[in-house]
Amino acid sequence: MLELEDITKNVENALTAWCKDFSNPAPTRALSRAFHTLKGSAPVIGATQLADLGRAAEQAAKHAGRKRNPDQALIDAITAAAHLLPQWLHAMRHSQAVPDGTVRVTRLLQRAAG
Repeated sequence: MLELEDITKNVENALTAWCKDFSNPAPTRALSRAFHTLKGSAPVIGATQLADLGRAAEQAAKHAGRKRNPDQALIDAITAAAHLLPQWLHAMRHSQAVPDGTVRVTRLLQRAAG
């Protein structure tokens, strides 16, 4: 769970930097790395839907890194994924169900990066 806290902070920081300057490739690399870590770590604790979210978000961040002017759907999808992470952290801390919207956001990411 500590790793998810770190990932969440890294994603929030990278997202803020990316939204300030879409032409700077560093924030999308940071987003890709954080979501890659999430993709690999989540299955270890049995959070397969979180791993799916991480996989889709990593691909979307890589796609965003190849664009100087990403479309709004891509920006919105990556932002939605970032906003789900604190909800996942809360759910895991309190043994709650998968946060609402996880599947929807995963699909948004897949479409936006497609």
